[in-house]
Amino acid sequence: MAPKDNDDVIQISTLTNKLYQIGTESHFKTRANLLREYVGCTDTVGGHIRIQCDDHVFLDVRVTKGEYESLSKTQYSKHRIITRNTKYHYVKVYERNSQGKTQKKPLVCLRCDLNGEKMELVWLSNGKNFSGKHSMKLFNLFYKALRPNQCFLHDDSTVSVKLSKEVIREDVRKERKRASRRRQKSPYKKRASKKKKKAKKKTRKNKPNRNLKLYLRTVRSLATGKTWYESMGFKPAKLDDIRYYYLPNKVCSQHPSRFRASVDTLRKMSVKDMYATFPASSHKNLDDIRKEIGVPTANSHVSLGTVTKRVLSQIRKKPKSLMAQRTLKKFKSTVLTDHTLKMNQDNVTPKLKNYTKHLRNIWTTCIFKKDKPIVCG
Repeated sequence: MAPKDNDDVIQISTLTNKLYQIGTESHFKTRANLLREYVGCTDTVGGHIRIQCDDHVFLDVRVTKGEYESLSKTQYSKHRIITRNTKYHYVKVYERNSQGKTQKKPLVCLRCDLNGEKMELVWLSNGKNFSGKHSMKLFNLFYKALRPNQCFLHDDSTVSVKLSKEVIREDVRKERKRASRRRQKSPYKKRASKKKKKAKKKTRKNKPNRNLKLYLRTVRSLATGKTWYESMGFKPAKLDDIRYYYLPNKVCSQHPSRFRASVDTLRKMSVKDMYATFPASSHKNLDDIRKEIGVPTANSHVSLGTVTKRVLSQIRKKPKSLMAQRTLKKFKSTVLTDHTLKMNQDNVTPKLKNYTKHLRNIWTTCIFKKDKPIVCG
């Protein structure tokens, strides 16, 4: 059923052929102008076209020209290539339902400067009837049509697992115990008003941590050896200075070889090595994790890559399983956490320092780039 509007609907094959044709032009400004003309842009107003992918999937492609804007809460800003009050080309693709209503969040959003020097994939997501891989194919169509000199993205993709109440109840109970002990030790006993008591009770009832958030870049690289964007043609960029808006005074750097070495080292790490590396306070969690995924002994040579795969496989197969949720929660707090932050530095072993160094290399490698496409035909 087609969307209920009066706009002409173009088939995806027609759009594909047109974008390939635009991509054969030699100058960037010519390519950008042809794309703007195709979607009906003017000097002051952007344009859009309706696309039909199949009987159930319809898209809205919008091309505009405007100042810097961000669609990601954690996207870095004020990098050397991004300047506010500077105009950029924007291409945004939205999914539409059968009633012709466009979704609020885009499937794809890309930004490119007016000279075609640098393009950024600002946003990529899946829709109700559109997968993330299909969104990436859409991005590649516009990328090959515009053909900028450089293309990059900030990989900060996360996935949230909704936890059952039974999974978080133990944590809530422990936190309440700690709060009770702090009140008993306090020399001052303040009498709280009824309104404050109600506020506290409401806060406990709506306590966060209902969702367990995982960074896909880390868990996917440990499980498969590559991040999702690497499997789609991007690769880690070599950068000496990355500043985040929430850490404006901290300078981070990244290097492709350093990232690759850290991923390979951690994936080969065995269960036996994990027991020898992590502090004794984490061994109980390790016991529960290995028993749940079928690793019989603590001296096993099963790799961390295999452990990560099995943990993720369990939560995919049975997302509502309490055991799978507990295992994933323990896996995050044990494997994906910097233990050195909670320990006295005198007790931090060289093995744990080395593990943390590799883990941080993966964390800080978040800018990925794509090679310039080759013109065919």
